[in-house]
Amino acid sequence: MAHYGYKSSRFNVFVGMGERIDLLQSERNISGVDVERATGIDKKTFYAIKERGDCRLSNIVKIANYFNVSLDWLVYGKEH
Repeated sequence: MAHYGYKSSRFNVFVGMGERIDLLQSERNISGVDVERATGIDKKTFYAIKERGDCRLSNIVKIANYFNVSLDWLVYGKEH
């Protein structure tokens, strides 16, 4: 059975979220440390979010708010 958003590559909605975070960081010249400090997300968790999509919704919300982007864009790559 698929685990939506985590282990199943077939249903992994988080594919690309790390790339979008990288894009935001690059465009705004913001380091991972800057994001971690501003959001209160520790280094290990931030790495897991970017590399594997392992995260809690609350952390995705913190990152979206920090960059002032929608959750739809951050997670799915599209606006509603």
